[in-house]
Amino acid sequence: MHNLIAEYLIMKCFILQYLLLNHLMETNINTNSSWIAYNSSEEHFPIQNIPLGVAYFIDNQKTRCCTRIGEIVIDLSILEANGFFTSVTQNCFEKPDLNGFIQLGRSVWKSVRTKIQKIFSNSEYENHSAVRDSMVHISKVRMRMPVKIQDYTDFYSSKNHAYNMGKIIRGEKDALQPNWVHLPVAYHGRSSTIVVDSTAIKRPRGQIKPPNLENPIFSKCKRLDYEVEVGVIIGKTKEMGSPIKVKILKIIFSV
Repeated sequence: MHNLIAEYLIMKCFILQYLLLNHLMETNINTNSSWIAYNSSEEHFPIQNIPLGVAYFIDNQKTRCCTRIGEIVIDLSILEANGFFTSVTQNCFEKPDLNGFIQLGRSVWKSVRTKIQKIFSNSEYENHSAVRDSMVHISKVRMRMPVKIQDYTDFYSSKNHAYNMGKIIRGEKDALQPNWVHLPVAYHGRSSTIVVDSTAIKRPRGQIKPPNLENPIFSKCKRLDYEVEVGVIIGKTKEMGSPIKVKILKIIFSV
């Protein structure tokens, strides 16, 4: 029983593993290099990546939407204020989350990403005052939650995990229920426990019944379950109640 309690609670503490969100979208611009210096063979944030996130900028004490190239974090609100993103409205990048930008849809996501690549791959922008003002070293920021998550659905997609959990609950004979192989099994998660990477996670507490005791006790869990999960952020979607085809990827904002 103590295994089950820990497994259930720790799954609610889904940690966003990436400091910044990586887009799943193609671009029209051929960007082989950037005038921002970095080791192209080892860098996780090259000019081809252009992830999006939210950061607290220590020097001006503001929380803004941003991207990153090499060791440089770029304040997108400064570029937006100086007219670089004509497709973005309502000062989206001044907000403390990316929700407003996500709602603008894929065509806007793509145009913004392409524009960022153009700016930081074209040396003509290297001495532009607004571009320079937008750039700070990664040590000068603290990452924040990139999106305001109101709800999320957790898909029970790992056969090994489903079997192990079923074995704890129902025994080895009935560990994997027949419906698991015929339909997506999913449930709602607790969005309040989604936190940014490096946040300290407290060991869950709950009611457990050790085999050597007659009655249950309230205790910290005895075992923790560490999982690697893939989270998908859905962008602009259809109206409530309208089905979304599995093959449609245009509404996926990031992973």
